[in-house]
Amino acid sequence: MTPAISFESVREAELPTFAAMGRLAFAPALRAAHGAGTEVPWPSAEEDLRQFREPGIETFWLLAEGRRVGGAQVRVERGGRRNTLELFFLEPGREGHGLGSAAWRALEARWPEADWRLVTPVFERRNIHFYVNKCGFHITTFFHPRHPDPHKPPMRDAKGRPPPGMDAYFLFEKRRSWAHPR
Repeated sequence: MTPAISFESVREAELPTFAAMGRLAFAPALRAAHGAGTEVPWPSAEEDLRQFREPGIETFWLLAEGRRVGGAQVRVERGGRRNTLELFFLEPGREGHGLGSAAWRALEARWPEADWRLVTPVFERRNIHFYVNKCGFHITTFFHPRHPDPHKPPMRDAKGRPPPGMDAYFLFEKRRSWAHPR
């Protein structure tokens, strides 16, 4: 049986630990798609802190039976009626046991009136399966170099290039008015 998920706010001093767990969570898929030595693209400590402090951003540890098993960062807009899932991850080895679905249901229960948005790179097959088939999201836009996201600048590495795998990604949306066939 999957344990219930609860949330614990991430304190500012914990941001490096939160970021480290996030990088570890995203590394296997990125390295499988782009090679063993590929670095996980992650904002700098300064960018992490800026976003953490931004109005409307809520950053949580995901807890199962009181133990930290992952993290989430949500941009809450319009009084919780439109949210963007900025980050969502489980610590490595926790995937495939229902924790992600339980955590998603807990996020939806926290904001029951919300429509949701998120992006994920095209190489993240597990994420695509999870968000579409488990959570009821729809892929609504495909962003790539010839069709860039008009709302955010493209990610760039220190040499001005898109990090591996981050030049093409999907926008996912889930609206309360869309029923999910379960």
